[in-house]
Amino acid sequence: MSTYVIVAIHLEGARRHESITKVRWKTPGSAGMFDGEEPVSTMINLIEAGHVVQSQGLGGTANAPVYVNHIGPKKFIESRADSTIYNNLLSQPEF
Repeated sequence: MSTYVIVAIHLEGARRHESITKVRWKTPGSAGMFDGEEPVSTMINLIEAGHVVQSQGLGGTANAPVYVNHIGPKKFIESRADSTIYNNLLSQPEF
């Protein structure tokens, strides 16, 4: 399975995980700033199909796993909490 590292987010609405509508991603070892841009629904499908999706660690921190969460029927992506906020999806640059 492929690994995707989220490097930027696009928000529509409040600064919450549920408001992320698109992401920019790259593959590990990629020299570019990003390799692709996808709607969140595509990332949800990738995660549910077993692909690894991570939120890029900023400032030398490790990448954090991204998983699918939901409020009622609405699915969204969220990063798992750890000891730093710097790999949280909401800490990623916006576009």
